[in-house]
Amino acid sequence: MAQPQKLEGKEDLLRLWYHENCRVFQDRLVNDEDRKWFVDLIRDKMASGFETSMDDVVKDSTMIYGDFMVPSAENKIYGEVPSFDKVRIFLRFSRCITQTSSNGKRFLVQDTTKSFDQLLHIT
Repeated sequence: MAQPQKLEGKEDLLRLWYHENCRVFQDRLVNDEDRKWFVDLIRDKMASGFETSMDDVVKDSTMIYGDFMVPSAENKIYGEVPSFDKVRIFLRFSRCITQTSSNGKRFLVQDTTKSFDQLLHIT
């Protein structure tokens, strides 16, 4: 969960709001026409409800949020990851992940995330 004290202003809150809406709703849309409709709806809501231009808030439509960038942190902080390159570097150094099988045994699995779309959906 995002921590309110980490959101420095209205733009930070709206960026998080945009990102969460994309993950909850836009990810389920199956064609470009519906995705365009969704973005237009969010653009209208930012303008009418928050008196803010979406272009001022959303600099890059491929924002990534997560709490995984500091794996050793005791208190995970969910926030915007500043760049896709940082996520790619993080994954490069975290290639093996641990999973638990149905019989309770733990094993290592090679992380095969290669495409940008796959990466967006694991964050």
